[in-house]
Amino acid sequence: MNSAIVTVQNVAGTALTNTTTETVIPTAAQCQGNRTIPANFLKVGSQIRVVARGIYTTPTGADTINMRVRYGGTGGTQLAATGAVDPNTAAVTDVRWDLDVVMTVRSTGATGTLVANGFFKVVSSGTAGTVRWWEMGGNTTVTFDTTTATAIDLTAQWGTAATTFSITCTEFSVEVVS
Repeated sequence: MNSAIVTVQNVAGTALTNTTTETVIPTAAQCQGNRTIPANFLKVGSQIRVVARGIYTTPTGADTINMRVRYGGTGGTQLAATGAVDPNTAAVTDVRWDLDVVMTVRSTGATGTLVANGFFKVVSSGTAGTVRWWEMGGNTTVTFDTTTATAIDLTAQWGTAATTFSITCTEFSVEVVS
């Protein structure tokens, strides 16, 4: 088995706020490496692991957010997602969130498949020990093209555009074991 880090975030992330547009976080410019998995690199049994950490802020009466791991940016194949989830029920400022998703390739080619499992979790109040988490992937089979060079991206999308909702990715990495 060979392991390769495809990308690692090497500078501070930019806060995603005041938009309902699905947006890649962190940007490619904030990462070392190009996040691209080469064409025909993956094989049956390869694993792709996406790990991300950051902070978020919400006012009282929090809004929803959808975190997604995609193959090819916001228009690409969705590999794992939270769906619209409400991260908080109280006002918080700069509290921690974590995301960890492992995807295992089951078949390769233009209609390759993988199974994704992972989680998105947040500190749901200002006090330590109060955590909420949501499943990502749910052991669902996803079809994707392994024959073209494609980037692995993390995206976030708020349900409401407001300056009071903010999420920042401070740590991000993609590792491929094949």
